[in-house]
Amino acid sequence: MLEMGIDFVLETGIRTFTVTTDPVDQVLIIIVPTVMLLGGFLPGIRIGLLVALANFVVKYSAAPIVRFQQTGGVLRSNTVRPREHQLVLDERASHSISIISLQGFVMFGSAPQLSDALDNCLARRARCPAQHLHTPPWFVIVDARAVKGCDFGALQDLEKMRKAVVAEGGIFRVAQPPPPVAHAIERALEGSMGELASFNATLHMAEDAVIAAHAEPMTQAHRESLGATAARAFLRSTNPEARKRD
Repeated sequence: MLEMGIDFVLETGIRTFTVTTDPVDQVLIIIVPTVMLLGGFLPGIRIGLLVALANFVVKYSAAPIVRFQQTGGVLRSNTVRPREHQLVLDERASHSISIISLQGFVMFGSAPQLSDALDNCLARRARCPAQHLHTPPWFVIVDARAVKGCDFGALQDLEKMRKAVVAEGGIFRVAQPPPPVAHAIERALEGSMGELASFNATLHMAEDAVIAAHAEPMTQAHRESLGATAARAFLRSTNPEARKRD
């Protein structure tokens, strides 16, 4: 039995050692059997699990979690709006709406990347024209559509981001997290993030707030124009003949 075990370790260990390119795997191949021989089976297993767990945390913490950063001047909701409102968004949205899109697994080790992303938002806000700097509203939207999972440390980092934005007079929202992440946010942060709506709905809400703060009141003619524009857009999307006529 001992000979079979030794043969298995030698064949499997040597083959894995020569094939793998991960230095952590190579170290484990040496350390785990050595600890097992000197201290017993369970201590060897514990050492292997601890090293593998530390390796996992380091790798995923280093993986980029920020897909992109943009503003409301570039990304818009799919809402049909009158020209006057579009002009307000053209002028204000790039200074009033910041978007941070995340991806993958967000862990406690990802805190530096989240901090850098928020610092970029704050720096962009500080560089905006003076007439926009202290004019509310200001939104920071975290796009969580591509997030696969998160841990409690990452949720605490999101809460710190929210508090930092609120301290600067802004509004912080997390948009469209997958159901497990949304459940974790609601349970751990007890509703402090507000409604976890879809990305388009969250962007629509932010745009409405900017328009309400800076647009002239709509006249009845504007409302009728908006309705006609929306009707034409719907017709073009559903009727090929209408698209040809346009």
